[in-house]
Amino acid sequence: MERIAKSVKCGTHGPSAPAFVCSHLAFEKERPLGFFAPEYDPSDPEQQAWCGDCEKVLVANNGDWTDELVEQAGLMVVCEFCFDTMRQFHRSAT
Repeated sequence: MERIAKSVKCGTHGPSAPAFVCSHLAFEKERPLGFFAPEYDPSDPEQQAWCGDCEKVLVANNGDWTDELVEQAGLMVVCEFCFDTMRQFHRSAT
């Protein structure tokens, strides 16, 4: 099966590939929260990341994204360039 190309239109960067982050990473601009992401999987190239608090809950749930964790994380779609900016800022707390 062929993968359908997906894109998002960012108000800052224009059209780009989508990435998924917890809302904590997206909205916190004052202090780094940590940056956690799965290892790259070429069969699923969409980038994903979450903060240190979401990581603690995820570990406590044996790595399972429960409905409660998904709700707490407030997962959002962002562009790949915004994702990279968040990675650079929040990684300093990891």
